[in-house]
Amino acid sequence: MTEPSPPRPLRTTLLLAAGLSAALILGWAGFVVFAPSPSPVVAVAAPDARPASQGGQALRVLTLGDVLPADVVKQYENQQGVRVAIDIVHDDEDALRRFVDTPPDAAIVTGVELARLASETRLAVLSPARIPTAGDLHPLLVASGAAYDIGNRHSLALGWHALGIAYDAQAIRQRLGEAANEPSWRWLFDLDTAAKLADCGIVADDDVVETFAAAFVHLDRPIASQNVGDYEAAAQIWEKVRPMIAAFGAQEVQARLADGRACLALTMSDTAYRARVAARTRDASTALTFAVPREGSLARDLFLVMPATVRDSRPAETLFAFLLRPEIAAGMMARTGLISALPKGIAALPPDVRTDASLSVTRMGLTREADPGAQLRGLRTRYWNLIDAPGLAAPIQ
Repeated sequence: MTEPSPPRPLRTTLLLAAGLSAALILGWAGFVVFAPSPSPVVAVAAPDARPASQGGQALRVLTLGDVLPADVVKQYENQQGVRVAIDIVHDDEDALRRFVDTPPDAAIVTGVELARLASETRLAVLSPARIPTAGDLHPLLVASGAAYDIGNRHSLALGWHALGIAYDAQAIRQRLGEAANEPSWRWLFDLDTAAKLADCGIVADDDVVETFAAAFVHLDRPIASQNVGDYEAAAQIWEKVRPMIAAFGAQEVQARLADGRACLALTMSDTAYRARVAARTRDASTALTFAVPREGSLARDLFLVMPATVRDSRPAETLFAFLLRPEIAAGMMARTGLISALPKGIAALPPDVRTDASLSVTRMGLTREADPGAQLRGLRTRYWNLIDAPGLAAPIQ
């Protein structure tokens, strides 16, 4: 394990504190007077296609990173004799912009994206009869989909993941003693507790939905808050803990957990799973695990959809039917850590995989993701951009 990263310079801390404090003072005024800014997006995409054969037009699929494993895509291409172009997005605004500007043939979207696209009548109606396992999806995921897409007319649940904490159980116990028995958001947001863990590395996903949801739960505020004051309170608590965070971003989280440079991470269950798999290749006895904190957390669901502009729905629905075959769903879950919406897929996993802490999460104590609305989205993003300003992370050793 490397030496802990030194704290950032005091001057940088004071500048950030001053800037954020000023933003909080002006937050309400900006919320009322100015239209919200969209999330800043760096459009990072995969190569235009991952071709298996030449010739013919590719089936273009818009999706989040790490959802569709390359070998699964390759298997589909070989079976169907088509090429699949994977277009990767990294946040809601990027996904929605690309879906509207250059509609794909099919897409995997979050619940919030589904709700916004459905409300704008940008989605095609699916034909469940063409997807043999459409009636086998977990009832909780079907109900969740109906909350975003009334009647589930335009979508099918693919899977879900939970926000929580990934941690090295041995390192946490060494520093917290019996408190390590009850994973809690206090480990991250209580300054005294976080200070005890900073030496072994604290990291966090750089996702505004996740970071604010965790802070809301810790502060006993609703995850789907409509109160500007709750967003200010969440920003303030992140400002206080920010100097102890060694790095932000899912890739950093996964890498540092896997190689032992971090002992605590705010992340999603699938990222924690992939980190644990990587860690086990280095040390089969790794103490890396995942838990939903006792206070509760956030569930984020993913759905299969296609745009209303599609002329022939059969190619997309054929892909959906393939992804929802039990053996394919099981393989995807084992590779990515995304919990399948298909119980038969989960049952097809080997027992030692199925019982992994990141894959055996239940929905108990979790709140379904909800859209706070354009104004609060903009305010939340502006606060987070101040906290997660480039160059303010602790130096990497």
